[in-house]
Amino acid sequence: MIWSLLSIFGLWCAHRTLLSLEDLQLFPGESLSKVRIVIFLMVIALNFLLREHFFLLWGIHVVIFLSPGWWPAFIQRRRELRVKRERTAILDFLIQSLCSGQGFRAAIRKYSQICAPPTAYMAKEFLSVLEYQKPLNELATEPQLILFFQELEQVDRSAHKTIDRLKALRRKLLMEKNFRQKSRQALLQVRFQSWIISGMYLFLLFYIHLEFGLARNKSLIFVSISFFTAGLLWVQKMGRTYRWKL
Repeated sequence: MIWSLLSIFGLWCAHRTLLSLEDLQLFPGESLSKVRIVIFLMVIALNFLLREHFFLLWGIHVVIFLSPGWWPAFIQRRRELRVKRERTAILDFLIQSLCSGQGFRAAIRKYSQICAPPTAYMAKEFLSVLEYQKPLNELATEPQLILFFQELEQVDRSAHKTIDRLKALRRKLLMEKNFRQKSRQALLQVRFQSWIISGMYLFLLFYIHLEFGLARNKSLIFVSISFFTAGLLWVQKMGRTYRWKL
C-alpha cells in the first residue's frame, strides 16, 4: 500500500517536472512527447527497482518534486552565458542579413530558427521584448548581456545607419574581449609570481631552521611571517577584486 502511494507520488512529481520543462522550452515541441514518455518510463522503472528501499525512493521523489523550484534559475544562467559567448556571432549574422536586404527583426527571427536552443530561446524572448515593449530586466540578469540587448534595442528603434552601428558594437565587443584576455593573463602572472616567492620564502625559512633553529629567533620569525602572510593575502585579494577599465 505504501509503495503504491509512493509510486503514484513519483509519477505526479514527474508530471510536475514535465510541465516545468515545457514552460522552460528546453525541448522542441515535437520532442517533448518523447521526453515525456522516457521520463515516465524511468520513474516507473525506478519505483520497481527501489520497491524495497522506501526511504531512498521517497528521497529521490522529493528531489524531483523540488527541482522545478531551483533549476529555472540555473538554466537561465546557462542560457545567458551561452548568449554572452555568442554575441559576436549574433552580430555577424545580423550584419550579413541586413546587407542582403532583410529587416532587423526578421534577421533576429531567422537566427532564432537556426541557432542552438538556448540562444533561440533568448532570441525569441528578445523579439517579444521589442514587439510588446517589455523591460529588458525580464530578459536577462547579466549586466553585460542587458547592455548588449539595450544596444540592439536602440538599433531597432533607429533606422539610420543600422549596419554601421552593429559593426561598431562588434568592434567594441572584440576590443573588450581582447582586453579582458590580456588583463587575465597579467593577473595570472602576478599570482604565479606571488606563489614562486612564497616557495622561496618557505625554503629560506626551512634553511634557517636547519642552520640556526627557529626557537632562537622566534620574535623575528613571527614578525617576518606576519608581514609576509599579510602581503600575500593582499596580493591575492587585489587580483580577485581589481576591475580593469577600458
